[in-house]
Amino acid sequence: TDRKEQTFAGYSVSGGILARVSENLQAALVFRTPYRREIRSRSRLEYEAPSGGTVITIEDDADDAAEIPASIGLGLRLSLFSGFDAFAEATASFWSRYKVTFFGDSQTRDFADVLKAGLGLEYRAPVRLFGAAAVIPFRIGGIYDPQPPRTPRSAYAGITLGTGLHGKRIGLD
Repeated sequence: TDRKEQTFAGYSVSGGILARVSENLQAALVFRTPYRREIRSRSRLEYEAPSGGTVITIEDDADDAAEIPASIGLGLRLSLFSGFDAFAEATASFWSRYKVTFFGDSQTRDFADVLKAGLGLEYRAPVRLFGAAAVIPFRIGGIYDPQPPRTPRSAYAGITLGTGLHGKRIGLD
């Protein structure tokens, strides 16, 4: 049996700013600072041969770390007409700066910086529900999410759909 356990500790700072550029355009800038994640690693490797009465146990502990890189993103919301908005977002993650150790050994990570991008549309249909005003949002979007390993190159692409129900004080999505 080979049992490995790891506990993680660390924190990062995330933040952003939203600006109303015009009556129909909002822009957001978001960030996450680089941070160090402390990793406490434990391993217990055990070989047992009951017929021969053999038990071999190897235990190891290590204080490891992962250097998680910064990321920065930009989002835009364009109100095309009442109840209909278009969205665009892009997030750059600087994975070429990622570093990690595993049981004291530096791990090779040939990572590239990546740019994740998404586009979306939202239409908010006004309705009356039990005599009260409500809104049903209809959403469609697409996303392209390249992964950081240089080889093999890979990416996720997807289409998203969403809806919900929003009342005056509470909403469900």
